[in-house]
Amino acid sequence: MGLKEVLQTSRTYLLAILTFSVLLVSILIHSVLGISLSPILSGSMKPLFNVGDLLITQDVPAHQLKVGDVVVLRNGQDYTLFAHRIIRISEINGTVFIQTKGDANPTEDQGTLRVAAFQTMPRGFGRLPWAGSLLDTISRNRIALFADFGLLALASLGLNRFFYFLGHRRKSNSKIAAAPAAETTMREKVKV
Repeated sequence: MGLKEVLQTSRTYLLAILTFSVLLVSILIHSVLGISLSPILSGSMKPLFNVGDLLITQDVPAHQLKVGDVVVLRNGQDYTLFAHRIIRISEINGTVFIQTKGDANPTEDQGTLRVAAFQTMPRGFGRLPWAGSLLDTISRNRIALFADFGLLALASLGLNRFFYFLGHRRKSNSKIAAAPAAETTMREKVKV
């Protein structure tokens, strides 16, 4: 098997490996570095974050948080996630007390969050404009999540087939181009 055939065969598996690599890397980034993505679902943090933006967070121990940090919290009523800014923070006997407020909200959030000093919390450090809308759609609908993975797999398979047929087409075109040349040399030999 020549180098060309090896390259054509390896292209078949390249996109599938790439797809699984992206998934694996995202899982490793979260488990090792604590980096996550959270969609912004309301305008409470305007103008810094708009609805549909994607907040990039990193898990940090609560005792490392400071006033001014944007953290992702869970609503106590319906357990939805939201991002607000820390406006007051204090630590008493290993417990951190955090008061938050949305930048666009006129008043601070009701209640004070109490967490252990070494409990980790997602702290925002970046954003991707409008990327949160897609992530929110996928996360709200589990069927859509499986459909997206299915579409990704089909796209990968389609690209694999495209490169496979492209390689075969090149082979057959080169054979067709070589065939007339062989016929002319045979005719020349017969004439002599």
